Amino acid sequence: MNATHDADATHQTASTKRAKSTRSESEKSVGRCLVGSLPVELLHIILSSTTPRDILALARTNKYFCATLVNPAHAGIWKKARSQFPLTIPEPTPNFTEPAYAAFLFDHGVCEECGKKVKLMYASFAIRLRLCDKDPCRDRWKASKGTSLVGAGEMFYQDRYNSILEWAPSLEYNNFGLPPSNGVGSMIHPPSLEITVRKVDLAEYTNEYNKAALDEDDMKEYAKQKTALVLRNKSWMKLCKALVVWRNMCTTHAQKIVAANFALAKVVAIQEGWVLWDMLQSRTFGSLYRSRNISWLKVDHDDLVSIRPELEAELLQIKETLKRRTDEKEYSKRRKDVESFYHSVKGEDDAGVLPPLSEFRKLPMVQRMQYKIGHEPSKGVAKELKSSQLVRELVKEDLGRWRDEAKVSLGAILGFKGWKSASTNKLHPVDRLTARFRCKKCDSKPGPRQRDVPSFDFAGACGHVCTGNNGRLAKDGWTADRFVPDSKAIDVVAQVLRECGSNSDDGKSIETVKKLGSRIICTSCPARLRMDFRTLLHHCHRHEGPAIEVLPEDEVDATVPVEYGLRAKLLQKEAEMERRRR
Repeated sequence: MNATHDADATHQTASTKRAKSTRSESEKSVGRCLVGSLPVELLHIILSSTTPRDILALARTNKYFCATLVNPAHAGIWKKARSQFPLTIPEPTPNFTEPAYAAFLFDHGVCEECGKKVKLMYASFAIRLRLCDKDPCRDRWKASKGTSLVGAGEMFYQDRYNSILEWAPSLEYNNFGLPPSNGVGSMIHPPSLEITVRKVDLAEYTNEYNKAALDEDDMKEYAKQKTALVLRNKSWMKLCKALVVWRNMCTTHAQKIVAANFALAKVVAIQEGWVLWDMLQSRTFGSLYRSRNISWLKVDHDDLVSIRPELEAELLQIKETLKRRTDEKEYSKRRKDVESFYHSVKGEDDAGVLPPLSEFRKLPMVQRMQYKIGHEPSKGVAKELKSSQLVRELVKEDLGRWRDEAKVSLGAILGFKGWKSASTNKLHPVDRLTARFRCKKCDSKPGPRQRDVPSFDFAGACGHVCTGNNGRLAKDGWTADRFVPDSKAIDVVAQVLRECGSNSDDGKSIETVKKLGSRIICTSCPARLRMDFRTLLHHCHRHEGPAIEVLPEDEVDATVPVEYGLRAKLLQKEAEMERRRR
């Protein structure tokens, strides 16, 4: 009994046991961040050797680093990093914490004029104004959102407001302390009596003053508050002016670093025989180059030695990729030239029977021209195809061989396999009027589109391309096996020839049928429809057993002949066709 109970308990435990979770290989390879597991003391040592900008970025990665690094107990990390910055950062005013001061200096933002995201420090630290490096944005801001007081042709409103200027933050320098975009002129203008503040701030300050001036006690309290602000504003403006100078020094320093890193990359590229642009765009060196520029650090030869094997392999891959891309572009140009040549040949009076463009490209001479790499590959082969008589003759020979093969294969479709004749008066089976074909692929299409499938003669079958070609069919190319004899058209043509007393293999039969004009009558229709030979080849598919008769030349029929292509015209989606259909 106990054994049974134990077995049941074991079975119950196994069935209710939580399934063991498994992780995919990609999840296992990611791992977790080990920096967060370091003791704070060790983290202090590591981060103290970085810059405030790096610590600020780390603090914004997750909640743990934010809570740890923003904690006032760890302000020493920020202070030590600030003291070791390449360019000495001015000491902050007491209202700043170390993290807030780092964010104040190194944060990015949006230009207040054009709305463009900029990775630049404040244009004015005093009023926290951020602008891009374009002169028009600076000028527009001063004209629309800034107000210049004292000097510059615009005097301040009244002497009663002069006290506001003592505590109101303003631009450190009238030109923002920034260099012009064209690089001409000084960064720092000499001191001026002109003071620039924000328009909205000035309106707020004057409104506050006017409200306080309504009551004597309020005015005393207002003056008491602003007296403390005067001293604070002096230290604030002093810091901001120092920060403008420091910012400009950082800009110059960063430009020198970028120039030095670029010069080193250029020297190495020349020495090694590498393409400089490929080197800068490579993942191995490009990421190192850009990260060092952002961090204001120089790339040295030791860095290049450590990544040289990976860099060389990547540059080789880039070179091969560019070569393939160039070859594909040149090949595409030659294919377009061949297509233009095909259409020019097709437009000639003596062009004869031509294959589709896809088969034309497979001709031996055309293939040589398509894959040919000349002295100037980028110019293609249009000139040679147009001006070289030898090339044109060779293409004509290839076309002649293709036509002969098409005659043999399509002749076999009509039942004349291996047909030969010593007589020059007899037409080849595919050149006869009874040589009519239909495309099996087009016939298999469902719906009303099947009615639009034409009956092909030899030239039409050779140049036929199925509508709505898919990739598989285009890949298969043209083949005679795709065609079958058009039995209805062949039967009705044979009737026409019998009515005319001519044979299909007679060379004069073609001219005889042309002279018939619109004297062919369809006797299978309830009404006597009169039509020409071209219309008959389409009309015969309306009947299972089409029957016709040919009117004598001297007999005049009162019926109006059917216009060739009338059905296709009436089915067009145009206003005129809609009117005619009514």
